[in-house]
Amino acid sequence: MNKMRRAVGILGVLTLACVAQAVDEGALVIQAQPPDSAQKQAAAKPQEAALPASELPNTLKAISEGKESAERVAALGQLKQFHFKPIPKEVSTAVVRRIMDDSEEQVRSAAVQTIQDLNDEQAKDALVSVAVHPKLKAEQRKNAAHAIRTLDDARLVSAIVTMVTYDVRTGTAIDFQPPRIRAIINPVIPIFLPIDLPDIELRSVSTSIATFGVIALREIARRDMGTDSEAWKKWFEDWKQVREVRMAGKK
Repeated sequence: MNKMRRAVGILGVLTLACVAQAVDEGALVIQAQPPDSAQKQAAAKPQEAALPASELPNTLKAISEGKESAERVAALGQLKQFHFKPIPKEVSTAVVRRIMDDSEEQVRSAAVQTIQDLNDEQAKDALVSVAVHPKLKAEQRKNAAHAIRTLDDARLVSAIVTMVTYDVRTGTAIDFQPPRIRAIINPVIPIFLPIDLPDIELRSVSTSIATFGVIALREIARRDMGTDSEAWKKWFEDWKQVREVRMAGKK
């Protein structure tokens, strides 16, 4: 009787806690999982076949010129099927431009999701440049800042916080040392972070990058602490701690 109970117990554990998952070569890997996961994952889906590179121009055209928002969203979703290594600049540029310029929220959200799916670091860097670019439209900067908020990337937020703590004007870039961020799109004029001066004449617009950094942080933080750099530093440290707790809870 005891042997039978042990056998039933072992069978129950194996049934509830293990699931066979297919890998690329067709082999099976037995992986222990919680009961709920075992029930939900009867079998792992094989990786989708990569789309041929010859299809990329059509996909990029649909992203930028698709008349219906659903067409643009679908095309953005196709990008992850190309299995880029590395991600071409024209892809990052097309995605960031949807965030900047698309009138439909669902398309902008799909573009942000694409950046997350591809883990596109150059697109993320471009968003920082857009968010503080003095010669872009306010709506474009706002859209970029909102995307940065959604991406929840401490590196990007840190770069903007650094801008707020340094009042960068023409001729003072030597004192400006945030994390290295580079732009890949040039909608009006080239911009790189740290700011490459005198290529960009901030005096011509009578303002500073710090001003636009504050505006971006208002959108990201959903609060307004003006130009108080110390307050923004404290907010960032608090935000990082909350984020770390949140990320730990997802693991």
